[in-house]
Amino acid sequence: MIIVPPVSPHTSALAIELGRKLTATIQEFQQSHPGMSSTEIQQALKMAESGAGAAGKKSAVLLLLSGLLLAGGFFALYLKRTGGSAPSDYPIMPFVVGLLVVGLLIVVFRMRR
Repeated sequence: MIIVPPVSPHTSALAIELGRKLTATIQEFQQSHPGMSSTEIQQALKMAESGAGAAGKKSAVLLLLSGLLLAGGFFALYLKRTGGSAPSDYPIMPFVVGLLVVGLLIVVFRMRR
C-alpha cells in the first residue's frame, strides 16, 4: 500500500510529474516483488531522498572551506601587519586558531555523513 501525500496548490508541475513517476515505479517494483513491505518502501524512499540532498551537503562543505580559507587569509594579513605577533593584551591568535580548528572539525564531520 502506497500513501501519496495530497498535492498542495503550490506544488510545481515538475514535482507532480516526478511524484507520478515515483508512484508508478514503486507499483511496478511491488508487482515484480510481491513480498515487499511498506516499511521497505519507506526505507528506500528515505535513501533516495538523502542521496538527492548530497549535492547540497557538498556545496555547504565547499562554502565552509571557502570561509575557512578566507579567515586564514585575513589572519595571515593581520600577522604580517603586526610584525608576526599579536599584542599580549589582545589574545586574537588563540581565538582565530580555535575558530579554524572548530571549522575544520565541522568540515570533517560533514564529509563523513
